[in-house]
Amino acid sequence: MRIILIVICSVLLGSCSTSIGEYKGSKPDFAFREFFSGHLKAWGMVTDYSNKLTRRFTTDIVASWNKNTLTLDETFHYLDGKQQKRIWHIKLNGHEISGQAGDVDGVAKGSIAGSVVNWHYLLNVPIDNKQWTFKVDDWLYRIDHEVVINTSTLYKFGLPVGHITLMIKKEKD
Repeated sequence: MRIILIVICSVLLGSCSTSIGEYKGSKPDFAFREFFSGHLKAWGMVTDYSNKLTRRFTTDIVASWNKNTLTLDETFHYLDGKQQKRIWHIKLNGHEISGQAGDVDGVAKGSIAGSVVNWHYLLNVPIDNKQWTFKVDDWLYRIDHEVVINTSTLYKFGLPVGHITLMIKKEKD
């Protein structure tokens, strides 16, 4: 009975999801190349399935372009003193994006519509000396010229198990 209830809830929650197309024409335009260039700073937090805060961090980001490929060199600084590095290689093709990083399985794929980016990928996360793979539904919302809010939901077995919220600010170079 529990399994049937979980499946029904998952289907109902999934059918209520927002489509990237709903943001077509929203302002300000995301202008991916313009926002992700130079130095950026981010502040973020991780919450579990019950919205309990589990981690806080800051991130230093260096964004550089080579033709239509963006390299995002991210250094995460967690409040517990640990650091993590992630280097994204993201290709921009019109309103479509794809990317790869060392802790991402396969290729992340998504779209840009108006002031919003949405993409999906599988993220490998070490937890208690074990490797866990989560499906990530990642949304970036352009607030203004200097700020993007990033919200990500992590799924395991089709159920939401955590969230990442991040504010990214473009630094003046």
